[in-house]
Amino acid sequence: MARHIIDHGGNMKISKLLSSLVSIALFVSIAGCQNVDEKTAHADFDAFMEQEFIDTVESDYLTYKTLIDDPEQYDINVEEIEVNLGERLDPENYEDLMSEPNESYEEFKSFDYDSLSEEQKDVYDAYAYMMEIDEALCDKKFWYYTPYFESMSGLQYQLPTLFADWQVDNEQEVQEMILLVEDVLDYVNGAIEYTKKQEEMGLLMIDIDEVLNYCQNIIDTAQDSAVLSAMKETIQSLGLSNEVDYIAQLEDAFYNSFIPAYENIIAMLNEFSQSAQNNEQGLASFENGKEYFEILIKQNTGLDKDPLEIKEMMEDAYQDHILSLQVYAYSNPDAVNTFIQGTMPETGFNSYEEILEFAKQNLVNDFPEVNDLEYEIKDVNEQIASDTGVAAYFKVPTLDGNEKKQLRVNPKGSDISSIDTYMTVCHEGFPGHMYQYGYMYENVSSNLIKGLAQFNAYTEGYAVYAQYEALDYLTNIDPNLLTLYAENEQASYCAIVAADIGIHYEGYTLEQFTDYMSQSGFTLDEDSAKALYAQLQANPAVFEPYYVGNEVIQDLKESAQEKLGEDFTDKGFNQAILECGNMPFEVVQRHVDSYALGNVQT
Repeated sequence: MARHIIDHGGNMKISKLLSSLVSIALFVSIAGCQNVDEKTAHADFDAFMEQEFIDTVESDYLTYKTLIDDPEQYDINVEEIEVNLGERLDPENYEDLMSEPNESYEEFKSFDYDSLSEEQKDVYDAYAYMMEIDEALCDKKFWYYTPYFESMSGLQYQLPTLFADWQVDNEQEVQEMILLVEDVLDYVNGAIEYTKKQEEMGLLMIDIDEVLNYCQNIIDTAQDSAVLSAMKETIQSLGLSNEVDYIAQLEDAFYNSFIPAYENIIAMLNEFSQSAQNNEQGLASFENGKEYFEILIKQNTGLDKDPLEIKEMMEDAYQDHILSLQVYAYSNPDAVNTFIQGTMPETGFNSYEEILEFAKQNLVNDFPEVNDLEYEIKDVNEQIASDTGVAAYFKVPTLDGNEKKQLRVNPKGSDISSIDTYMTVCHEGFPGHMYQYGYMYENVSSNLIKGLAQFNAYTEGYAVYAQYEALDYLTNIDPNLLTLYAENEQASYCAIVAADIGIHYEGYTLEQFTDYMSQSGFTLDEDSAKALYAQLQANPAVFEPYYVGNEVIQDLKESAQEKLGEDFTDKGFNQAILECGNMPFEVVQRHVDSYALGNVQT
């Protein structure tokens, strides 16, 4: 799932994006006794968090346009917002940005945790978690560790996705869209300067061939660009009297800014392929790489555990899934034969809408009610669809808009009736992200949590959990076969996550990686091993949010079932993991414990 805000390096950096300091009355402690009225303390904390939200939105145009329809509703001053792609990424600006004191975080720490309400404590813990990661990544020893051209989700991929999805509602927004396209060249040039500095420092780690191929395709299709066509269509949909002039301006910006930016990326990559010092192993080979990976693991799992603890956790989960596979294999030999032969039955669905409607009708039995689940299905831009092979994704709506929730689907998808397509649609749609955000928008009050919190292990882990839950709805397929499918897939990803940690924390070479996967039951030929190793090596911790997050939620569910026995309900548990919103798992754990305790006591 993508929010379509350009990622300025992976960490949230709320404090680094503030355009002004907040002014909140601080409370003090005298002789160990709090002399602050509880209501005032609550109001001050809410005001602080809301100001953090406002300041962050005002500091970045893309964040503003992605999250907000009516700025007046949030007291957002649009005149403060510069229309561009965000902070420049060149070394001078980057180093200034990373060196700024985190004064907002210092002010935040003056709040008395015990005086806050339970809901505020959730927000406090989430904000503190993000800020601790932000502060750690700003340490000078980690400067230039963050890559901007990752093969799976780098800047080169984010830009076409951003503009292909860009929507305009009036003439001013057309003008702003053109300004953004005009800004691409300068913005990308900054990222190129950063990456060259990264290479000079011996910190380059990039899949040159993969990124080069993607960028070359952008150039090769420039004269018939589907991204440009999508932007033209948004202008034409408004029926403006001066439509021709705007389209001409857009084309000029596209061919003189967007395309040259990709030409410059290609030139950099060609230069690197000749002489660059490019790390083709894991982060562990860098001086501070293991430490850096520890922070990435905390950021991408929502857990306060070190990489080896996560690896052990995933290896244990792998063994559990393998045991389940063995049990089902022993008692269901026919299902095993079908599964091994790769002849999984079809779901019978003929369209993405049929899948969504089916899942929407079934989720009411297992998930709490959400009032607004209206949606529409739109095709993914064909150029992006062909480049990524993505089947579908969910476009996160604004916080205050009335637009229907959007599922973007691959128009070239020919296997609608496969279980894989069903799982993807349930992950992105119902009961996955589309439902998850519908529930959060209706039930969570904090704008900062709804709009700016980045706990991908919670959001993606939930969606993976939800897609497996949705397999139970397929009553026309042998449930034993579906169990084999789910257990095998989860076991595979547990092994992949563990291997990723092996590469980036323990320094696995290609040979060691291949041996590890072989010991886990995966026989990879030479080309497959190289391809998977290269993907993991160039995209550290990319699978952790999905599959560590899923395992945590599965563990929480199993624990709640053990405590509650017959009193356990899927709907009660799902409400417990949804009600706090986008949070680290220590907060989610509290809500699940509260659910279990409340049911036991009653």
